[in-house]
Amino acid sequence: MFQKLAILHTIKRMKKSLLNIKTKSPRRGLDEISSKILDLIFKSYPQKITLKNLAKKINIKDKQAIAVVNKIKISGIPIIISKNEENEKTLQASMIEPVSWIVKEKQSAEAMLELIRDLKVNGDEYVNNQKEIIYRMHFEYVEVLNEVFDKWHSLRFFDQLESDSDEITQ
Repeated sequence: MFQKLAILHTIKRMKKSLLNIKTKSPRRGLDEISSKILDLIFKSYPQKITLKNLAKKINIKDKQAIAVVNKIKISGIPIIISKNEENEKTLQASMIEPVSWIVKEKQSAEAMLELIRDLKVNGDEYVNNQKEIIYRMHFEYVEVLNEVFDKWHSLRFFDQLESDSDEITQ
């Protein structure tokens, strides 16, 4: 009984928090500064922006901007870092960046599906029913994502994006 109440309470909190999301950034899981940096360089595309100008625009120090950009790069978010004629670091968006978020979401959904699938059922019918519902939701979500990715591959969208981004950086 206590478990059922705890699950219901958690579901109610999740619903309430989902309704109250007021973030403008389309990038989940990033801190505010990282989101601002990615927004700025994406809005500047295909132009490059110097690290110094970027730091100035979002009101942070150059060293902090460098640290955040390195963190962004390490996390696998595609951005292009180079130097201009004055030997200043410049940043340029990649049109693949928005797609990278879709890929990350797909990988996350697949990993969550495995976690849910591996949960052990217990004697509590209510909890087992909740697991079945959540599993079905994730299974169908992953199925839809796989269908979309298959379609995008058959239309060669990924190949076109990669070749377009190669031409721009040259």
